[in-house]
Amino acid sequence: MTLGWAQAAGGEAVRGRRTLTEAIRRATAVGQRWTTAMSEMLLGRALLLPKAADSAAAAAGSAAAAPDSAAAAEESPAPAPDSAAAAEESPAPAPDSAAAAEGSAGDPEWALAALRRAVALFVAEDDVGNVLACLFTGAQALLAAGRREEGVLLAVSVERRAARRGIFPGAADPAGSAALAGVDTSGIDPLDETAMITMLGTGPR
Repeated sequence: MTLGWAQAAGGEAVRGRRTLTEAIRRATAVGQRWTTAMSEMLLGRALLLPKAADSAAAAAGSAAAAPDSAAAAEESPAPAPDSAAAAEESPAPAPDSAAAAEGSAGDPEWALAALRRAVALFVAEDDVGNVLACLFTGAQALLAAGRREEGVLLAVSVERRAARRGIFPGAADPAGSAALAGVDTSGIDPLDETAMITMLGTGPR
């Protein structure tokens, strides 16, 4: 889980998402509900990283894979693995989150799906702090999906509810804080927790 987020945030976007997906699969298999929830939340955040993260990773992979002409003249190319070997090396995907791992960064709808799964699990664990953390990242995802009014309303509601508990969700999600910086929040009547979770759970509009 921690490794997957470190990889994604460090520029290895696809590898990070795959690692997080594997963490979800393993945690689900052994009934570690909290770890599953945290991994889903981090997967959601990884999917909100700029698309440049995927482009940079692809460029780096291409550069590493393409030998220069001098090296190519002296070395014979390594044989490509057959399909059976490739199948054995590929990790088994986790249900629901597997497709997200292969998606692209900057995809808010995949991020929202992961965050909804995480919120449901954190609610079951009675983990109020991480419910609010998921909802805060969800506000960023709504903004990225073009649902600005809902994103701003959710962000304001989370921040005000969290402040009453001495929680600052933006401290653990600097990307979300940056996305919400400068947003006009005047005159907004915040939602209660149930309404916030309902808003995150609604589909695209």
